[in-house]
Order: sequence, then C-alpha cells, then structure tokens
Amino acid sequence: MNHLYGEKSKKRKIILHQYIRKTPKIIRIPYSLERIPRALISVLHSSTQQARRSHIGPSQRLQLPPPKQPSDTGAADNILNGRNAATLGVTLFLWQDAENTTHAQKMLERLFRLFDDNPQVPQALIVSEDGDVTRNGLRVAGTPGLQNAQVVPTVFESMTGLLVTRSDRVDRYIRQYATNESEDNQNKNSDLGKLWSFYWERDKNLYEAGAGTYNPKVPDAPSTMSTAYWQSQLPTLWKTISNRGPGNFEPSPWLPIRWGQHQVKEFDAAPVLGYLHRPIKALMQDENGKRLKPALQAKALQAAWVQALDTLPEGQKPVRVFYDSTNNPKAEIALNNALHDLNKDGHGLELGNVEEGYDIGRRLGNTGVSGALVEINLATIASYKDGGVSAVVYAGTDGSLTVQMVRPPDEARKAKNTQNRGADPFTFGSPTGGAPAE
Repeated sequence: MNHLYGEKSKKRKIILHQYIRKTPKIIRIPYSLERIPRALISVLHSSTQQARRSHIGPSQRLQLPPPKQPSDTGAADNILNGRNAATLGVTLFLWQDAENTTHAQKMLERLFRLFDDNPQVPQALIVSEDGDVTRNGLRVAGTPGLQNAQVVPTVFESMTGLLVTRSDRVDRYIRQYATNESEDNQNKNSDLGKLWSFYWERDKNLYEAGAGTYNPKVPDAPSTMSTAYWQSQLPTLWKTISNRGPGNFEPSPWLPIRWGQHQVKEFDAAPVLGYLHRPIKALMQDENGKRLKPALQAKALQAAWVQALDTLPEGQKPVRVFYDSTNNPKAEIALNNALHDLNKDGHGLELGNVEEGYDIGRRLGNTGVSGALVEINLATIASYKDGGVSAVVYAGTDGSLTVQMVRPPDEARKAKNTQNRGADPFTFGSPTGGAPAE
C-alpha cells in the first residue's frame, strides 16, 4: 500500500492535494494489465478491520475502462470482481464515478475534485483496466473480435490502482471520535454491525428491485452500490445507531458512523509511500481547436512545468520524468523542447538521459488508459527507493498534456513504514516479500 498526497490549488478545485503540507496520501496498489480502458473511482469511508473487518463506511472508487457496449454494467461489476479477487470480502465499496475512455486525465482530475468538493472524504481508490483481451470481451456486439493467432498485443493487458488518502481529515473528523468497540461486524448491537448489515441489505434490495448500479435497464447480480444511492439510504440507518463515543461526532454522508480505534490504528500503520501533487494541464490547441505550432506547444508545456514546480516545497525539483510517447510523437517533441529550454536555468531534465527520462511506451509498451496511472505508480516507486521528486507527463483525449509531481516521504516516515511493512513496503504481503521488523 502507498500513500500519496497533494496540495491545495488557488481555485480550490481538485482537492486531492488540498494543502501542499497537508496533501492527501495515496496507498498504491500494484498494477497488472488488462484491456478495456475503464476508469473508476470508489470511495472508502473508513479503513478495514481484521478477518471480519469491514469499512465504517463504504469506499469510493473511480474506474477507467475503454469504450464498451451500453449493456456492460462496468464499474459496479469491476469493483465486485476486484474485491473478491483481492480477498477484500469484508471491505465495503461504493461506485463513485466511471468513464470508458482511452486516457485517464479527466478521471484523475475528478479524483482531485472529489476531495475538493467533499471535505470529509478520507480516502478514495482509482482503478484502470485496458488491453486487447479486455477490449475484445467488451467490444460492441457485431464488431469483429480478436483473431486466433499469435501476435504482439496492440495494447498490453493492464490494471492499475491508487488508493489516495487524506490523513489530515482522519485527524480532524475521525481520530478524536473513535470508539473502543470490538472488530466484530456481526454484532448487530454495535453501530459497526448495524452498518455492515444495512449495507448488504440495501445492496440486496437494489438488486431485487432490478435497478442495477451502472445501467438501470440491465439488472445484474448484486455488485456495488453507487455513492448517490447509498447516501440516499443513510437517514434510515441513522435512526438505528447509538452514536456513543467521545466528543460530539455528527454522522455525515461520508462518515455515517464513528470509526473504531482498531481502524484508526490500521490506517496509521499503512505505509506512506509518497505525495501526489495537483495536476497542471497544458492545452495544445487554440480557442478554435487547432493544434498549436510546435514552438507554442513547447511554451505552453514549459508554463505548466513551472506551475507544477510551484506545488512542491521550496527548493525541490524533479530528478526524473515519466512520460508516454505511444501514438503521440508530437507530445514527446513538445516535452523534449520544453525541457531543453528549461535546462537553461536549471529547471529541466534530459529525455535522452536514461536516468532522467523514462518513456513507458518504449520501455513497457502501450498500456492504454492505464498509462497515466502506470507512470504515477512507477514514479512513486522510483522516488521512494532512489530518492528525489519524480515528474509525470500524460496526455488527454483532446491532446492536452498534464504535468504532475510525485515526491517521496522523509526518512522518519520511511523508518515507520519499515516497522509496519518491512524493508520494502512494495513487496510486503507478496510470497517473496519481507515481514515487518521485529
């Protein structure tokens, strides 16, 4: 797991990094590759508990898949399948947002906006899927599918995930009100048990009503409720809870009941792997939708790069950049020209330096809609293990380019990570991963 944070913009628009010094954390979930570009945002209202753990409120999730058939129920099913495959059966999720697209830029902006518009959201998960096989399974009925032949994939199978958290919100809205209730979510006398039971009851009711959670016209097996539906049901839950505990806690749509102390402790033990700063977009088209001349593209990208530098603490700047030239040579040229000019005053990098420029399109292949999240994940790992800030540059469907900074935690935070997740938190829990330090 990783945490990444960001900072507050002057417009208070995308709150993923609301404050540069109170940036949201991202818990990074390892990526694999899979086909239909799907982007999904799922909100986690609380952290999980033990073998019978559950969230104190469902988690929100944003998902990015590729274009698909209208009948595909998409996000809701993807969350259900993913949570089961990841053995997160006691974690409660909500479907917050989803988009079938070829670029994740807008969904990452929505992730920040989710935090900006909802100051009590403590964490959210964003997931993407893409790949030839995935797209084949989700192609529009009647269109040709993959041929039975041995070929190099056009889009490699990929799945990426980032769990973005805001520890400052846990401190402000959760920690001081936490209860000492047990971790037993089957105890219907506790507020936790009541929420657990209520969640699955409402999930079942939604299915039986044939409403579905992604396309109301296509009933599906119980999957994942939307945030809007879940929050509309909460007044009924609030009539049943005791809300006993320290302080004057007021239940809200994003924090329907108090967290337990065990959940706060689990949240604190999760490793902070980096801080994700607010994305800065550079438009590559004029007001008439016409592509800018190369010199103006470079100038626009330079301005975005400098603005992204301003999101970092004073004196810090990136030592490497991750980008993707797949099907976008013009963007690579613009980035190269922009960084070359910035190097004149020491703010740029050299794409031709193998230790500074990382083109995931050339090094990994076409990861489709997952590209931006692959960059962010790799930037997180690089900054954590090798030090220094990493920059990521990714494109949007309109040809625009986004510059975003990822910086590592300090040594004190890394030491705490080691205590909780071993020497390498990226491999903790894997068959070959290490155990926490004794």
